[in-house]
Amino acid sequence: VLIGSGDSGYEKSAQKLAKKFPKRVGVHTYPNFTLPKLVFGGADVMLMPSRFEPCGIVQMESMRYGAVPIVRATGGLDDSVIDFDPATLEGTGFKFKDFDGWSLYGQMVRAFETYRDKEVWRQIQKNAMSENFSWTEVALKYEDLYRKAKHFKKGGFFHEDIFEN
Repeated sequence: VLIGSGDSGYEKSAQKLAKKFPKRVGVHTYPNFTLPKLVFGGADVMLMPSRFEPCGIVQMESMRYGAVPIVRATGGLDDSVIDFDPATLEGTGFKFKDFDGWSLYGQMVRAFETYRDKEVWRQIQKNAMSENFSWTEVALKYEDLYRKAKHFKKGGFFHEDIFEN
């Protein structure tokens, strides 16, 4: 299933596949806020090989629903997806650095090989679904920072660990 837009050549190729295999391939290039939840709820993997992604919310949505992301390590994708480490079973998805087909292919193979071990795959899904992307924690940190800045502006004593945490 392809959701969203991108390179027009890839979109056209995907649309041809959808016409040829209508029961196996779905292409939805226009915004739809219900469809991703349905797709991610039934998907095992979400692929987002962006050249550039300043933030990205799709990977966060996919993790919430248990679709493990395979992303290019750029911008918000790099910030929000933790590359899976098989030694510790920590991580929320799979990342690749270089914007080329071989790097993408390598992470897809890595993900699909990991998928064979259902117990490990379930752990990655649990890790991903446990991520907290709400503003609550961020807002509390900003509140604390503003409180410290106000204290400093009022002539409060500067101490080097005032900005720790």
